[in-house]
Amino acid sequence: MRKILNIILCVLLLAATVMTVSATSSAQMTVSANKTSVYRGNTIDFTVKLSTVEDCRSGAFMLSYDSDVFEFVSGSCSLSGTALANFSAGTGTFAYGSGTTVSGEIFTFRLKVKADADFGSYTISANVNTRDSSGAIPTSVNSLRIDVHCNHSYGDWTESGTGHQQTCSVCGDVKTGSHNWDDGTPIKHADCKEGGQDKYTCKDCGATKTQDTSKTNVHKYGSWTKVTDTTHKHVCSVCKKEETANHSWNGGAVTK
Repeated sequence: MRKILNIILCVLLLAATVMTVSATSSAQMTVSANKTSVYRGNTIDFTVKLSTVEDCRSGAFMLSYDSDVFEFVSGSCSLSGTALANFSAGTGTFAYGSGTTVSGEIFTFRLKVKADADFGSYTISANVNTRDSSGAIPTSVNSLRIDVHCNHSYGDWTESGTGHQQTCSVCGDVKTGSHNWDDGTPIKHADCKEGGQDKYTCKDCGATKTQDTSKTNVHKYGSWTKVTDTTHKHVCSVCKKEETANHSWNGGAVTK
């Protein structure tokens, strides 16, 4: 049966080129897709519509696509009341026993992106033929571009230059980014004698950097010791800075 239908389609398409076109009208088949940007394993649903054709007798649609990238899943003819209606593996035909006005959706079909398809942009096109009682009608059809993308599977971030990068294990695409530093950890505390140093770690790739910190103004003074009858001092145990001040007398105590 399928062989017979393919023969009928070929006859219809051949007739468009060898018979005199006597019809004065023209027709257009329009192919649309539910998505044009896809990944491996995705399916794409297509709809074929025909502009209004009065006294239509038959039509044919032969799908063209890269079989290394796409595989045919299913298809159907959407018309009713036909003497013949078939859509098999990208080959669609319909015919009426008498002239009928046809308009709108005539075919639907589904393709699937193969699991090992090469990434890139591909054309989906078709050869078409429409006939009325006078003969072949000049019929145009559009083509579609389908972009097959990699559904990236990136590995771990690795340090690279002033940032980091990760590589897709499927297609080799490299994604770069800036380091995501943590809040830092002191590896040498600053004091009043000399500055310190903090260590920062990237939360994504583990890269590290150090940053110097300034001296502080916080001293570690010892106890006050007398200098004179009016002053005393204390000394910082870190930087040896001395600070002198006047005695701070209390309210006194009676000794006699």
